[in-house]
Amino acid sequence: VEQILKLENAGCEIIRVACLDIEDARAIKEIKKKIHIPIVADIHFDYKIALEAIKSGVSKIRINQGNIGDEEKTKAETEALNKAKEVITKLKNSKKVTEEFKNLAKEYSEDAATKDQGGSLGAINKDTLGSTYDNLVTAAYKLKDGKYSTEPIKTSLGYHVIIRTKTNEKAKYDDVKSSIKETLAKELISKDSTIVVKGLQEMRKKYDVEIKDEKLKTQYANYIQNSLSQLKANDNK
Repeated sequence: VEQILKLENAGCEIIRVACLDIEDARAIKEIKKKIHIPIVADIHFDYKIALEAIKSGVSKIRINQGNIGDEEKTKAETEALNKAKEVITKLKNSKKVTEEFKNLAKEYSEDAATKDQGGSLGAINKDTLGSTYDNLVTAAYKLKDGKYSTEPIKTSLGYHVIIRTKTNEKAKYDDVKSSIKETLAKELISKDSTIVVKGLQEMRKKYDVEIKDEKLKTQYANYIQNSLSQLKANDNK
């Protein structure tokens, strides 16, 4: 945890951890309580570790296909698909679908972050959950209020069943402009990682910041040059 927090302070936006056994996967739940960035779990040897990591609320899993047998992967996927179908069947037989969905989420969901809230993801837009959930969000937009998905929805995290509870009114621009600016800034940085360093240079010019200490001035110039070179090299990989 201490290492992850240090990486956060250095600007890290996502962390990968290796899960070699069930205990590693279970530890993710406690780790998530103490950090503020998504966790990607690298899974080795056993598909059950992946299932346990999902239960612990991991943001994404990466399965090493070289050391997990096809039979195990197929078994895990079949189990998940059958559970999703079972949930849909129970919803079809229910007269109070919304309440039943909450109960089923608490019983079946392996998402530790939402299951106790009846599976609620809160208000979402198309870019709220990230690309991992593209299929899920697309399906949600096709549903009418009070309707649920009648077929399991597959993402890289597994199979999902969703219900659209209500459609909120469109937010006013003044209420969301800060969020829009933040999203656009992140997109710009993802396309050009040198933009942060260039922004630092521009801010110094704008406010006429002068470094009088010669040693500090040299260190600053070297930092800017080395950062730009390294970021450009990374972008070209």
